[in-house]
Amino acid sequence: MWCRMRMVVSGLLLMVVLDAGVGVGVGVRAAGTSMINLVNNGYEGVVIGISPQVIESQGPAIITAIKQMIKEASGHMFVATRRRAFLRQVKVLIPQSWSNTTIDQVATTESFMKSDIRVDLPHAIYKNQPYTEQPGECGEPGEYIHLTPEYLTQRKFSLWWGPPGKSLVPQWAQLRWGVFDEMGYPNDERYPLFYSTGREDASRVDVHTVYYRPNYCANAYIEGIEKNVQRVSYSGCRYASDNLPDGNCRFHPDDNQTATSSLMSYPFILSNSIIEFCDRNTHLYESPNKQNDKCQGLSTWQVMEKHQDFANNVNPPRAAPPEEPSVIVIQSVFPSYAVVMDYSGSMSTESRIVTLQKTAQRWLLHEAPDNSFVSLIRFSSSPAKVLVPLTQLSDKTVRQTLANKILTDNQGGTSIGSGLRTAVQTLSGKHNKNILIITDGEENEDPRISDVLNEVIQARICVITVAFGSNADPNLEVLSDKTGCKSYTVNDNDQNTMLQDAFQETLTRQPGKEIRFIDIMIYESPEIKTRDYAVENYFSVDNSVGKNLVFRLQTDKKDHIREAPRLTDPYGNIIYAKDYDDISFLWTIIIPLADVGMWKWEVKLDGDASRMVKVSVTARQRDAYTLPITTRVWVPSPPTGVSALNTKIKIFAEVKQGNNPIINAHVRAIVTQPDSVNAPPDIYILQDSGINADSMKNDGIYSGYMTKFSSVGRYNIKAEVTNTEATVSNTGPNIIKRPRRRRSTSADTDEPPAPCCGSVMPVDDTNTAPTGNFTRVATGGSLKVTEIPPPGSDTMPPARVVDLKVNSINLNSKKIGFTSITLSWTAPGDDLDAGIASGYVFRLSSNYEDLLEEKFDQAPLDTLLLVSPEELQSYSVFLESGSQLNLTINFRRSVKFDQKYFVALRAIDEADNKSKVSNIVVFTVEEKLDMPKWALKKMEDMQKNIANFEALKGKIFHHVRPE
Repeated sequence: MWCRMRMVVSGLLLMVVLDAGVGVGVGVRAAGTSMINLVNNGYEGVVIGISPQVIESQGPAIITAIKQMIKEASGHMFVATRRRAFLRQVKVLIPQSWSNTTIDQVATTESFMKSDIRVDLPHAIYKNQPYTEQPGECGEPGEYIHLTPEYLTQRKFSLWWGPPGKSLVPQWAQLRWGVFDEMGYPNDERYPLFYSTGREDASRVDVHTVYYRPNYCANAYIEGIEKNVQRVSYSGCRYASDNLPDGNCRFHPDDNQTATSSLMSYPFILSNSIIEFCDRNTHLYESPNKQNDKCQGLSTWQVMEKHQDFANNVNPPRAAPPEEPSVIVIQSVFPSYAVVMDYSGSMSTESRIVTLQKTAQRWLLHEAPDNSFVSLIRFSSSPAKVLVPLTQLSDKTVRQTLANKILTDNQGGTSIGSGLRTAVQTLSGKHNKNILIITDGEENEDPRISDVLNEVIQARICVITVAFGSNADPNLEVLSDKTGCKSYTVNDNDQNTMLQDAFQETLTRQPGKEIRFIDIMIYESPEIKTRDYAVENYFSVDNSVGKNLVFRLQTDKKDHIREAPRLTDPYGNIIYAKDYDDISFLWTIIIPLADVGMWKWEVKLDGDASRMVKVSVTARQRDAYTLPITTRVWVPSPPTGVSALNTKIKIFAEVKQGNNPIINAHVRAIVTQPDSVNAPPDIYILQDSGINADSMKNDGIYSGYMTKFSSVGRYNIKAEVTNTEATVSNTGPNIIKRPRRRRSTSADTDEPPAPCCGSVMPVDDTNTAPTGNFTRVATGGSLKVTEIPPPGSDTMPPARVVDLKVNSINLNSKKIGFTSITLSWTAPGDDLDAGIASGYVFRLSSNYEDLLEEKFDQAPLDTLLLVSPEELQSYSVFLESGSQLNLTINFRRSVKFDQKYFVALRAIDEADNKSKVSNIVVFTVEEKLDMPKWALKKMEDMQKNIANFEALKGKIFHHVRPE
């Protein structure tokens, strides 16, 4: 007999801490998404929003469940944070459409789309599992926590995912502190359910003597059973080609355990004993879970200690127990708007005052919500002047009257504070208060923004700021930041588009509406200036929209349009525009129900290239049975500005159909340069690949790094989404009835599904729906960049490799005395995810710490896997970002059997900028005794019989940490 070798890869580990400004504990959240504060150990300003899609008959049960959840969660949080935090004050925002539910207060600045915890319909993949939308990195806060009415009110789901009061705590940890799950997921290569270990760390041994353990983090032995979900009885699991349990194997911990951590393994370890977060002493840093991957092996508690809530010993442990949380039920009312307009002399530059007039008039006549209240205020030198007091938009006549009040007679200085103070006074006594302030100059007269900022904050007013040109006051973003709203920039080379986007943002401040009443932008043209005498183009109406289709064509001069614009439907029928607004120069066509297919628009012009036309098309949900495809785009950075020198700026765009992810779409981010730069916008193709900037594959969130910076200033972000031939709506997995786990015969005890999701959101090809042709447009506001790399410099490193794999290792290489290892990974770019990396550094060590970020470059010389540039070139590893790479490295070094080894890499660009260290892969080489097939089969059968017997007795123990 002779020996043969088997290489076993245990999983992928490690994520490095991001650069200053986006790193652990310093993460920022998208503007306006949360107003939570931790004051004297108690969280205040928490908003739980109930979706307008939830019917009111469920309301009483949901609100009762929320109150109980918050009370219990506060106690669990207090224990888990070691007496440093609890929930003091929470607001529950109910839909405006609910008419029979008692409320405690009227909402002020709260809205469903900016709520921290959302009660909404089930997600296509998560179903009724609680989850946190968390596309960022370690230490960066999540977007929101998603709970379903069924989870809150039905006992079965509490048995599956844990009681809401306890399950909320690990979700809160992800939302607030930017930590991640510490468990594996079925069929997830990066975060597997089981992973191989060295002999000394193993808790299980398969028939081939491969050592492995389930993937979770705990501070004591965990008892439980392995079970094949495809079998009715508690029979043993099968093994895959790597001799780890296959994709149908699950580990079921017993309900009663002695372990007390980690809550980030909850509810995988669904035990009452799990009450703590792991710390540096209890954390299993080599486990291939999301927390280790994203946070470089740091424990949950180590990340939390760096967060602003706890750093520098703020909010130290308190002796007294927490007071019972206050839960207040609130409801939105019709919004009130103060449109505050700069009429200083500089607004004559580039006809800014004319653009403002036409855009504001269009908004008043066609877009401001019915029955809302609007006041018009102009400012230049102090004092500001009220053109129109708060007036309800009750009919077209009122709208026309207000629009006629906006003139272009500008002169004088700039006192922004005067306009703000007048708006605060005008909005006094109202709720859901909003200020839209548009200005182009720096303040030169009192009062100033700083003089009235506290008045605005205390009045709880949302301030949306619009900066005309590059000289607008830098304190504008402070206003937006402090009031939780967005800031916009209007460049003189694209005035109409950008200003209309800012006015459109005010509509998100309306009370949440049912999806069927929401106007969805399906097409938008740029400003078109041409000498041609006719212009035409096409847009698609897909099968999810088409009701109340509104086509709008705007120009800046009435006579520029020689003939009313027209539409041609998919069947060749022609529809002419008959509705013309002589104030805002706007042609409109409204179609009650547009046919599905390709539509054509066309207009005849006078050939004057100095004049423009611009087209937009909106539509609503087509019918009650098909949810519309929607998109949103954002950049998670503060309105006050971000440095491109030390921060990796990401752009995100979410594409969904209801709560179903849209995958394989083509998503472009369009970034308009600051006004000081006369250049076309930059285009970024965003990916949903789980690689580079993207966190999870197939979740419908497309991501990319922003790598081009022409100057400091304000950049505008927009996204355009179109389908490809492969674009589908992920409607979720086919549900397989699993055997029951508990002895009770109640339907409440059906076997729970496996937790979701790790590095990839599952896609069941038999349960997806092609989208057909569609387009969507969304705006993300402005990004203020305060520092950029010097012109001509190369300061951006390649992106971090996150999917390094060891495909094979050969101890008997053809080169005598050499060992060979074959690696694969996805290529990063030269600048993050753009371009081609110029080189790589590979290291292999039996010491995990050698490959950590801070030690990688100083690790012992014998850890280097030397590869010449010629060898790299021969393996074609110098390919564009996103390409799949494979490389075999030969090295002179003995590799011992049953010994853990770790391998990782850095990418390098031509300026010698180094990426962060990749994920660390751990592997072992097992010495195997070659035996006849009949003997191996006999041993397998014997091992399975033993496993089945032990599983039935519930006596299989899993060692989590070495003693």
